[in-house]
Amino acid sequence: MQYIKKSIEVNTMLENTLKKLATADPKKMITYPLVVFLVALLILVVHFPTLGTDLKGGVVVTIHGGNANAKDVESLLKAENFEVTVREIKSITGDTRVEIRASTDVDVQRIIELIKSKYPNVAISQTQFGPSLSRTAQEQSLKAVSLAFLGMAVVVFLFFRVPLPSLTVIFSALSDMTIALALMSIFGLELTQATIAALLMLIGYSVDSNILLTTKLLRRKEDTVEEAYF
Repeated sequence: MQYIKKSIEVNTMLENTLKKLATADPKKMITYPLVVFLVALLILVVHFPTLGTDLKGGVVVTIHGGNANAKDVESLLKAENFEVTVREIKSITGDTRVEIRASTDVDVQRIIELIKSKYPNVAISQTQFGPSLSRTAQEQSLKAVSLAFLGMAVVVFLFFRVPLPSLTVIFSALSDMTIALALMSIFGLELTQATIAALLMLIGYSVDSNILLTTKLLRRKEDTVEEAYF
């Protein structure tokens, strides 16, 4: 009975909240997402997400198998004054590997020797990202995001053929991407080629949902987009 009573209270609260939102002034309602966007923009100005090794260059040493864990490996390397980032990665199959990221000027062979001395039975692999390769990756990533955003804007304008709803959808996509980058900065997530691919997916999902919502809103209000906005 208590569970049913609690569910009814929650449903009533949600219903009242939705009624308030439905009757709220649209000009006031747009203030909240705009404030969130400006805060996210400020966070990015102060501290943009750190570039990953594949975008800024560096070395990735991966430890496979054995009983190595990220905390012990980091302590081992920090004791030798190595400036590294160590993290533990678990695969879908349950396998665990330890990944060490460092700049290109570190002594990789010394790192491998230290790991082998403490964990003799592990397998070690290394990947190096040179400056030219990283610079190319940055340029290609920037080009991919720019072309995706430009293509999205063109499609949205062709779909609505009216500036106001088109700009609304485009701004929403820009806001979603800005907020995602700000959250990455807050939680210390690196900007890598993988996260850039995720941002491109975010643009797609954001535009898709915003077009559906805007179209539904316009059709509910008037028969055409032009009549709804003019």
